[in-house]
Amino acid sequence: MIFNYGIAYGGGRIAISCPLAKALAKMQDRCIHRYPESYGSDDRIHACLSELSVPLTKEPGFHQIDLRLNLFWPSCG
Repeated sequence: MIFNYGIAYGGGRIAISCPLAKALAKMQDRCIHRYPESYGSDDRIHACLSELSVPLTKEPGFHQIDLRLNLFWPSCG
């Protein structure tokens, strides 16, 4: 079972379009102040994107990995 809460986590990469970046830039300060309980940039970006009614699209090529396993992965064979 995967617990992802429907938000993107920056450690696994996120990508946004230029128009979305411009929309976020216009409202992010006000948005962040509306959600003081949000912890970290992932929660804050999720809150602001939700206000803009932007859906999350999962990209299979973006992965968040546990680097404690092997700091050289995947470059080591």
